[in-house]
Amino acid sequence: GYGEYFNDYGADQPVDKIGQDEILHEIFAELPASNILWRPEVYLKDTVGFISECKRAMLSPDNLRAIAKSNQAFIKTGSKICSKQLAKLVRMDKTVLPLFESLFVELQANLSNDTLPGSLTPLDAMAVTSLAEALVAANESGKTNTLTTWKNQWLQKNADNQWVIAGTKEVNKLLGGADIYERYLKKLATKKLFDYDDMILRAIAGLETNAELRFSLQEQYQYIMLDEFQDTNLAQLKLIELLTNNPASEGRPNILAVGDDDQAIFSFQGADLTNMLRFHTMYRDVTTITLTENWRSHADILELAGGVSEQIEERLHTRLGFAEKLLVAKNPNLPQKAHIARHEFKSDVAQFGWIASNVDTLIKKGTNPAEIAILAPKHKYLEPLVPYLANLGVPVRYD
Repeated sequence: GYGEYFNDYGADQPVDKIGQDEILHEIFAELPASNILWRPEVYLKDTVGFISECKRAMLSPDNLRAIAKSNQAFIKTGSKICSKQLAKLVRMDKTVLPLFESLFVELQANLSNDTLPGSLTPLDAMAVTSLAEALVAANESGKTNTLTTWKNQWLQKNADNQWVIAGTKEVNKLLGGADIYERYLKKLATKKLFDYDDMILRAIAGLETNAELRFSLQEQYQYIMLDEFQDTNLAQLKLIELLTNNPASEGRPNILAVGDDDQAIFSFQGADLTNMLRFHTMYRDVTTITLTENWRSHADILELAGGVSEQIEERLHTRLGFAEKLLVAKNPNLPQKAHIARHEFKSDVAQFGWIASNVDTLIKKGTNPAEIAILAPKHKYLEPLVPYLANLGVPVRYD
């Protein structure tokens, strides 16, 4: 109903996954050998996801190059500092603490203060912050475990056997990906196509450039509820902002967001816990309500899940300083006792065989197959299990 605001796109048609694959095969066939990602059998499949993630984070090819340039500068400067400050580092023990403290001081003194696209944190700031945390933990515990972890994450040896900042290969991949991404955008434009992520990006562009459209939609949608908010990405959050930033609301629109910060670790479709934090800065007088009553799960399940969640460092209540999230089972109709067990297997074959065998045993003992579920975070973990169940004659409904 708002086609007049999107005339620039003319008769563009959506491209499906097969069409995307064909375009990327064309691009990889044209890539120079200087592009580190030139091998399609290795990188083509991942490139589709990479481009999608960039669009969902509202990052252009030039944005990626700016990030890569900043990273390159830190690797060069930081490596000189590391090779000097850690020249005497041979093995990790208590004597290395002063070396890392001196390293921290000099790295901090040489922070670039770069401003990156999408309000991303520069690599040097990330390295310094994580080193500071590792030093605090090392001083408190008297052990160097955290410093070893930091070293393994951030450093490597160069050809001269000196400690330097790692990441050169990753920067080159980012530059290679930016080149492919740019070629992909040009191919889409030439062929008059758009992909799934473009639909949101074009809606954002339309709202940003047409105040009449923006105000009309803001008037039409005065009450907005966002469910599964932890699954939103930056592009979706920008769309939400454009629908709610009417001056008349004075920063307090009628908007409700419902989400679980602990589920943000799965990063569904480019999701980012940062969006839940940004919600508190986008609007004024945000009221946060912690939902603690759980009507789905047994208390034993919640206790186990709580133990896992406590290991997640980036949790919303710790970042924003409100009440701790402790879930309480409230459904009296659930069984009195839940059985939870943890098993380890030497191979996938052993794991799938054990699962299938146990399902078969339950059914033979009278359990309704409809009452048995096998859950996994991604479909790829379930697909190899199906033949094992089929071999035992176990009926399967795959959702």
